[in-house]
Amino acid sequence: KLEKLVDQDPNKVYYKLAEAVDAGTKLREEFNYPTKRQEELIETAIDLRANSDLGKIDAESDKVLAVLDREAMQDILDRAESFNHSTPTLKEIKRLLRLPMIEWYEIEIKKAEELRDESR
Repeated sequence: KLEKLVDQDPNKVYYKLAEAVDAGTKLREEFNYPTKRQEELIETAIDLRANSDLGKIDAESDKVLAVLDREAMQDILDRAESFNHSTPTLKEIKRLLRLPMIEWYEIEIKKAEELRDESR
């Protein structure tokens, strides 16, 4: 399964790569010794996902949500929507951006206190 996937655009097979990596990782854990080729394919698939546009969006969405950077949150959401990509983190970003500004500021103040970010 991985043989065919690693030769395709990772953005187009992102979710299939995730499933295949999960399956490969389970096999790796279960049998401890995948073949050298299987191990290479698993590692290649992991790298492809992480370095794909969608993988970068997923990684960045976690970071911007953690600090509540409104501009970066909107940017990451726009990028995700251009791929029709959605995750629970992106849904939370979308929810926060739709809040009335007074609610947003209340949440942002709490986050600033939590992060000890006096500039906010």
